Amino acid sequence: MRAEARKGYKYEYGYEECDWIERDKVRVYQFDVDDSQKTTVTKLSCGEYGFEAMTFYDTLEQLNRQTMIIEEEHTA
Repeated sequence: MRAEARKGYKYEYGYEECDWIERDKVRVYQFDVDDSQKTTVTKLSCGEYGFEAMTFYDTLEQLNRQTMIIEEEHTA
């Protein structure tokens, strides 16, 4: 991440310089289990804004939809 972007996050969210980890020092792996219980391990690449892990995104999206439905039912 660029230094100027880090400064913005530092002031906005209270991060310190020691809170940042350089991309080349981090590895992330995704574990997928198929129907036969076989696990496939995939190394995820790091982009400019971090790691893209669709399994986490999909789960968060599903939880967000469920939360919205529950909130709508309780406010109706």
